[in-house]
Amino acid sequence: MNIKDTNTLINRAKERTKTETLKNLFASEKFQGISVRDFTSVLFSLQSTKDKAVQADAKQVSDFIYKSVLYPQTYAKDMVNTGGIYRIGTFMTYLINQNRERYLDDSLIFLFDTFFYNKDSSITTERMKKMGIKYLLVDLNAATIDKDPRRALTSRFERLLTTMKSDKLILIDTDNICLRLAIDEYQQGILKTDEEFINIA
Repeated sequence: MNIKDTNTLINRAKERTKTETLKNLFASEKFQGISVRDFTSVLFSLQSTKDKAVQADAKQVSDFIYKSVLYPQTYAKDMVNTGGIYRIGTFMTYLINQNRERYLDDSLIFLFDTFFYNKDSSITTERMKKMGIKYLLVDLNAATIDKDPRRALTSRFERLLTTMKSDKLILIDTDNICLRLAIDEYQQGILKTDEEFINIA
């Protein structure tokens, strides 16, 4: 979320390589369209190779990516991402550039339910877009703290989840296999109803 174009970042990192070994490796088809996470994993593994020149090259490219992502205003000024972030259900700030200016906080999902939600998810996403929100950063365990017998927080969270199946939203990353499965199966037409989606997500 700190860099607006990760492909450009990876291409610039590839250009910084000095050894023929890395130049040839990164020119291969496997490295076209690679994610920053996978690219840095490869760089990390290359730092334990026996070839000292490749080790040093992989480290300096890795350092370039790390600094560019962590401090984009210093190392990647033309790629700084300023898109709004709607932070839901978490108090963590992560390592997001300008996080005090970019966040809309909604720890208990009140704002979502009051101002954004509509049964038609395209209306919901359009409302968020009008507010400058480009990303949703969601703690998928937010509803687990619901101790109210009415289950109001859980209901609000389920409305948020049904919005996540919108074709106007793209799931960038998650460690929640159930959400990824639910979105994939919904897009394939396997899941038809909100209830089926929520049961898996």
